Amino acid sequence: MNLSARIKQYLDSHKVSYHVFCHPPTVTLTEAGEMLSISPEQILRSVLLSDGHGYLLVVLSLSRKIDFALLKSVTRRDYKIVPRSIADRLFMDCEPGSHPPLGEAYKIPVMVDRSVSTLKNVYFEPGAHTCLVRMHQSEFHYLLADAPWERFSVPMEDRDSVSSHWARQPDLLVPLQLSIRPDLEAVGRNILSTYKVPAPNQSLLGLQNQPFEETKVGLSSFLDGHPNLCLLLSRYKITTTEINEWQEDPMGCAQLDRLLFIVTVVDLMEQFQFNQKGPISRDNLIHHSLISGLLFEQLAIQHLTSSINPFIALKVGLCQNLGLFLIGQLFSPEYQMLSKMVLFNPKTPITILEKRLVGMGKAQQVIKKGHSLVGAWLITHWQIMPEEVSLVTTEHHNLYYEGPMSEYIRLLVPLNALLRAQTGLGDGVHVQAINKQLSHLEEQGLHLEQWTKDWLNTHQDCLLIPLS
Repeated sequence: MNLSARIKQYLDSHKVSYHVFCHPPTVTLTEAGEMLSISPEQILRSVLLSDGHGYLLVVLSLSRKIDFALLKSVTRRDYKIVPRSIADRLFMDCEPGSHPPLGEAYKIPVMVDRSVSTLKNVYFEPGAHTCLVRMHQSEFHYLLADAPWERFSVPMEDRDSVSSHWARQPDLLVPLQLSIRPDLEAVGRNILSTYKVPAPNQSLLGLQNQPFEETKVGLSSFLDGHPNLCLLLSRYKITTTEINEWQEDPMGCAQLDRLLFIVTVVDLMEQFQFNQKGPISRDNLIHHSLISGLLFEQLAIQHLTSSINPFIALKVGLCQNLGLFLIGQLFSPEYQMLSKMVLFNPKTPITILEKRLVGMGKAQQVIKKGHSLVGAWLITHWQIMPEEVSLVTTEHHNLYYEGPMSEYIRLLVPLNALLRAQTGLGDGVHVQAINKQLSHLEEQGLHLEQWTKDWLNTHQDCLLIPLS
C-alpha cells in the first residue's frame, strides 16, 4: 500500500475502516478514477488556500469547483490558492501534488464542502499517485467531525456560477502549460552560442527540495556568510534574524519558502556585473525589483480577489527586470546608451527605446527582441520558477494584453508606472498612459495611486537607499 506515513498512522490511530485500491501512476485524479471506474462525484480533491494570515484546506468533489464568492461569504476572509511548491512542502511525506483531505494529520485546518455529505462512499489520494482510499461516508465524517461543513462549490459544468477569475486559474493537479514561443528560442540560441550566462547559486537551489529543518539550517548558514545581503534585506523589512525560531507548521513553511526565494533571486541579481549609472543601473534595478515585488505581494494580500496569488505576485515583481540585468552584463556599450535614452526620454516607454537602439552583431539581434523577452527566456533557461512568471515577464509592459495571467499584468503595469512616477525607480510606462486603468480600478474600490503612496510612506528606510 502506498499511503503516506502520516496518513496511515492517522487512519490506524482513529481505528476507521478503509480500503486501498492500487493503480498505475497517474497525472490527475480524473485518470485515476477512469482506471478504477470511479465517477468524479465520488472522488475528493483537496485545495490548499491562504489569506496571508493562515492556511485552509478545502475539500470538495472532483466534479465541483470552488466558488470564491461563496467561500468569502462563509469565511469572511479572502483566500487564494497556495502555489503547489509550498503545498508540497507542507505535505512533506506525500508525492508532489498529492495532498490528502485529512488536514488534521498535518496540523492544517480543514473545511469540507457540504455536497460531500450526500455521497455514500468517498475516494481520495492518501499521498501517492498510485492508489485511492475508499471510505464510507460515516467513517469520513467521523474523521472530520470537528471541521466545518459548508457550501462553497458549484458543479464543474455550471461555469456561469463560478467566479470569473476561477475559470482562468491553472489546473490544480497539472501545472499551467505555456508553449515556448519561437522568438524565445531564438533569443536563447543567440545568447548561448556566444556568452556565458550567470546561474543561480547551487547551494540555495539544493535547499528547495530538502526537509524543513535541513532547509532552515542551510539557509541560515548561507545568510551568516552574507552579512551585506542580510543588511540589504533588512532595509525592506525582510527579516533574516528570526529564521531559527520558525516551526515546521504551515506558517513556518511559508515563511521559509518566501525567504529562500527572495534570497536566491537577490543573490543571483548581485552576480551580474554592470555599473552604469542612471535609472536602470544594476543597484537601481535591484532596488526597484524588491520594492515592486513586495508592493505587489502586499496588494494581493490586502485588496485583490483570489485570482491573484501573493507568492506569484512577489515572484513576478522580483523577476520582471532580469532581462535588463542580462543585457547590461553582455552588451555594456549598448546598455549605457539605453540608460541615457531612458534618462532623457522619461515619457517614452523603454520598449520603444530598445527598438531605436543601434547595436552591433549579436547585441542588435538580442536587444531588438526587448528586455521582456530576454528575461522570459532567462527564467525558462534556469527552470527554477513557474511558467507563469515567464509569461508575466514577457508581457509586463503590455497594457492591452489579454490571455493567461492577464489579471497580474493589468495590475503590474500601473503599479510600475506609479512607482516610477513617485520614486523615479524602474522602467514603467509614463503615468499618463494608465489613467484609464486607474479609473477602472477605482470603480472596483481600489485607489491604487493612494495605496501605493501609503505603502511607500511606511517603507521610508528602503527609499533612503542612495540611488545611482
